[in-house]
Amino acid sequence: QLPNGWRPTAIFEDPGSQNYWISTDSGLAVFDVKKNKVYNRNYNPEQIPLLDNPSISRNITAFYIDKGHRAWVVAWPNMKLGEAFYCFDLSTGQLLPDTEGLSSATQRYHELYSFFEQSNNKLWGYGRMLLLERDPVKRRFNYIRDQHLDEFGIRYDVLTCMYEDREQNLWVGTDQGVYVFNPTSQHFNSVKLTEGNEEEETEDKLVTGFLETQNK
Repeated sequence: QLPNGWRPTAIFEDPGSQNYWISTDSGLAVFDVKKNKVYNRNYNPEQIPLLDNPSISRNITAFYIDKGHRAWVVAWPNMKLGEAFYCFDLSTGQLLPDTEGLSSATQRYHELYSFFEQSNNKLWGYGRMLLLERDPVKRRFNYIRDQHLDEFGIRYDVLTCMYEDREQNLWVGTDQGVYVFNPTSQHFNSVKLTEGNEEEETEDKLVTGFLETQNK
């Protein structure tokens, strides 16, 4: 179990080991599925380097492991100074010096809630007033925000979730409805939600999750 007083903020399953990483207000923890044990900086018999790193020790709000076996971490070590971003190479056990522009993506107020990686290895970051697309060639995150009210843009104040369907379309849930990103056209298209009478469009609604069924 977690140490007394540690409050979880998110849980992420490591796609490689199937262990669960737990981000909390007091640091990171790992649940070892095979041994049924929880490790943290105070109890680390497996000597997991990331748990011992003093930079990542409090107010962890986002944690994600990409297919390159890098751990992306967002924390608030000092609430007055805002978010801090870290990228940790789990293969080498080293904290990387570059977070690829996460800290300078935009000067407006924002909060990074989570990351999402597509089947083609494209990495995204999203949250409050924030949508980031990683350029694998330049190794930088690009800030995306379109306030033009046209059918090819995306409007949002908060992004809550992302999902890739079987056709590799990217579905984005926002406080202003659903958007679908078509990789062929390179445009975001809005999807109107209906309730009751399907012919009547409703106001934009907050979308918090997606589920694709087998029979569509």
